[in-house]
Amino acid sequence: MRTRTVARGAAGVILSLVGAGCSDPVTPESLVGVYQATEFTITLNNARTDLLANGASVTLELKSGGATAGHFLLPVTPGVTTTAVDDDLTGTYVVNNGIVRLTQAADTYIKDFLFVAADNQLRASQVIQSADVSGNLRLVLTRQ
Repeated sequence: MRTRTVARGAAGVILSLVGAGCSDPVTPESLVGVYQATEFTITLNNARTDLLANGASVTLELKSGGATAGHFLLPVTPGVTTTAVDDDLTGTYVVNNGIVRLTQAADTYIKDFLFVAADNQLRASQVIQSADVSGNLRLVLTRQ
């Protein structure tokens, strides 16, 4: 399994979903499109790092029929990862009550993220909590 410095150090990871409700039902077909990271930040012990400004990038395509394609890149980032992450996001997705769950064949960095679909965005946030680290990892993908 891929080592995630932050996740491995956390005594427990609580998933927190950030997003506004939408009056239109979210279906897999309504989400078809290409999404690009417009926000990707980590806050650890009150220190915020903009991962996109540090060279990270995420492109995710949600295809008709529930297939995914895309790419995830996260350079070495102190406190986050000790090795560069370069993931292929080929796989599938399902939607349940406006929540998008990705499944990739490979062990990807964002495989455990649940995304709230609203306003042409997919938003995920994970709370990080342990004895010596507390914070939040936030990823927002916007349809292009």
